[in-house]
Amino acid sequence: ILGCNDYIINFDDVRQIDDTFSVEYIDVKNVDYNGHQYRFWSHYSKDKKKLVIHTRQLSGAIPDIFLESMAKVIKEHLEKVKGK
Repeated sequence: ILGCNDYIINFDDVRQIDDTFSVEYIDVKNVDYNGHQYRFWSHYSKDKKKLVIHTRQLSGAIPDIFLESMAKVIKEHLEKVKGK
């Protein structure tokens, strides 16, 4: 999990996450909580064995539902990789 918001760039021709971790951007998840929207972006390797999640800094007040949403994506990924 990269909790660094805009301190790493991954759009247009500058693909720091993709290049550094040998992954590709796949999708964005939006989590609504009390009128605020929290986002995280999922990146996978071509063989789908590696997952990198990019999100805002996690040092502030983050709602449990946001962390639980990330945990769900991670759990589903690990189950696929392990073949369960």
